[in-house]
Amino acid sequence: MKFRSKLLRVYLLLFMLLGLLACANTLNIDKAEALDVQGYWEMVFSGDWKAVFLIEKAQDGTLAAYTKTTKNDLLYQATKAGKVKLKGSKLELVTNPEHGVTYKGKYDTDRHGFIGALHYRDGSTHEVELVRIDTTKITGFFPAEHRNTAYRYEQPAQLDDGILTATLNENGLDEDAYLDLIQAVLSRELGEIHSVLIYEKGKLVAEDYFYDYDHTTLHRTHSVTKSVFSLVMGMLMEKQDKLNIDRTVADLLPSGMETPGAGSIRLSDLMSMTAGLPEPNFRLDGEGAWIEKFLDQVPADSLIGTFRYEDMYPELLAFLVSENMDETISSFAEHELFTPIGIDAYVWEKRAGAQYNVSSGLALTPREMLKIGILVLNKGRWNDRQLISEQWIELSTSPKVKVSEPYSYGYFWWLIDGRSMGLNGFFPVAQGAGGQRIYVIPQKNAVIVVTGGNFDTNPPLESFLIKVMNL
Repeated sequence: MKFRSKLLRVYLLLFMLLGLLACANTLNIDKAEALDVQGYWEMVFSGDWKAVFLIEKAQDGTLAAYTKTTKNDLLYQATKAGKVKLKGSKLELVTNPEHGVTYKGKYDTDRHGFIGALHYRDGSTHEVELVRIDTTKITGFFPAEHRNTAYRYEQPAQLDDGILTATLNENGLDEDAYLDLIQAVLSRELGEIHSVLIYEKGKLVAEDYFYDYDHTTLHRTHSVTKSVFSLVMGMLMEKQDKLNIDRTVADLLPSGMETPGAGSIRLSDLMSMTAGLPEPNFRLDGEGAWIEKFLDQVPADSLIGTFRYEDMYPELLAFLVSENMDETISSFAEHELFTPIGIDAYVWEKRAGAQYNVSSGLALTPREMLKIGILVLNKGRWNDRQLISEQWIELSTSPKVKVSEPYSYGYFWWLIDGRSMGLNGFFPVAQGAGGQRIYVIPQKNAVIVVTGGNFDTNPPLESFLIKVMNL
């Protein structure tokens, strides 16, 4: 009996020891992971997509995450992620709060990362790893990376690109107001601004880059692409009699294709976003299958003439135009527009099929964006060549439909009522998601280019620009 009692006590003691060891190991994991999870992590998807996360402690002691998603190594989106939960070796990270996407993974010591999956709102999942990456390879999370000195304004560099430079003071602009603008960028009061360029009276007088960008870095322009496509359309219409603003969808359909419900829509309706088609319940799939679905829709009388922003309008226009060309839109743009004004570093994204993404797929450097603005400012003229007719510049950048104060819309160009800035008349703006902007301000003989990663916010950038430009 005594022997059994002693044996039972031994078993109990062993069980307690094993339990303590397990608890200790769990505590060690919790402690190690709590310390280790802070830093940079990469999630690589299929194809050319990847996301980089910066996980750090917030002021209240909880974990917070920031993410930058890239496609073909060009920034596609930057945002603050949702909740980060770490329990033992298990991580739960809300990667996209807007669409309810959550990553759930378990830490694997051998792989130095989390093995898990993305969980979507519809119940589907996508297996993917979250792997720690070397911090020396990561840039773009802080405005003044790799800078050891305080900011000081300098005249933009005179490069061999045909853009002359001067100082703010030489052009009579407010340098103190510009320094306030830069400070607002560095303090993140204006969110995430990647570049600011100011061109006035024929000179580039301000050019600054942040988040490790510089004048050679390509930047995805998102919907600025639409405004560049507008310029290309103006050039095509000059060269092809079949193309004009009053042509209909039916006029340009491939031979043998039946006239669809959308056949009566004019090119001007597509370019002013007033075609009156109901909101589609399908997505651009890149293969062209969406085109027939889109064409089968019938314009609603109640919607015709009403502004509704839709990527499918420029994509449908590109399809129709491409059917009447002997080359691609990108090839035409290269020899007729880009090469003459010295744009050679661009990348124009293709969809899965042969068509180029004319709604949001163009990547340019900020100086190349500036050249687009200068061309429009000069009413289609570059040096001694009239590349685009003055009539098209005036037509495409004049208001066609009211949107909301102070905005109207032209032909793939936004128009701002100058009275909101103390100016007479409207001026055109090419703008894309994240804060990509080309402001063309004829009233001040100026062009302002801004690039950024403000996908979740709309900071008051223009209030600073007004002061710099003495408006």
